[in-house]
Amino acid sequence: HKQYLEYLRVLNSKIYILHSYDFNQMKYISGVRAISYPYFVFIDQYMPFHPDNRKYENSFEPAQYYNSIAIQLERLCELTKTQCIILLHPKSKGEELQYIKEKMTCVHGDTAGYIKNSDFIVGQFSTALSYGVIFNKPIIFIKSLGGPKYVNSYSNNFAKYLKKRAVFIKNNENIKSLLSINKKVYQKYINNYIKSDNSLDCSYSELVQNIIKYQMNNSSYGDNSIVLK
Repeated sequence: HKQYLEYLRVLNSKIYILHSYDFNQMKYISGVRAISYPYFVFIDQYMPFHPDNRKYENSFEPAQYYNSIAIQLERLCELTKTQCIILLHPKSKGEELQYIKEKMTCVHGDTAGYIKNSDFIVGQFSTALSYGVIFNKPIIFIKSLGGPKYVNSYSNNFAKYLKKRAVFIKNNENIKSLLSINKKVYQKYINNYIKSDNSLDCSYSELVQNIIKYQMNNSSYGDNSIVLK
């Protein structure tokens, strides 16, 4: 990424620093907690059935995969005295529901809202975990069974970036350690992937519109094209 930006600078391209779409969504998320009881969320990635995983579909055992996750979520409910809400993937068609325990509440939509008002987050390597960093929520990275090796590898890599580790939740798990937050690491993640200190606070669409207007009013034909970071 840094090498590409340096290449663009050599070409004398104009580089505009924009924040991510996730940051833009913060302004539209309600701070009102609609659920009265304490809860945490699990961000399901729909991996055994996700269309992007078709080349791995024979490597997944859906029953084993979701059962290994359900066991850990139940343990977390007991260890933290909270309830679990499963956030279904936007592309979900419901195939995974047959493998999820009946007592687990599943919701579709408003992922960011549920995360904002939760006590903590559980996941593997979903990009939606970024909302956990934005809203300063503890994140627990878990491992799973019944899938290809890359699943736990990606989860562990994401965890390492936040100075954490991916685990398979045990009955005697040290929850206090898993729920810790490194504020400096969270801020670094936000600066690198969510919102740079150099970007403005206006909406994403406003930023793009203003850049295009500026280019149209101040650039002549043949100038290097706009580059958005």
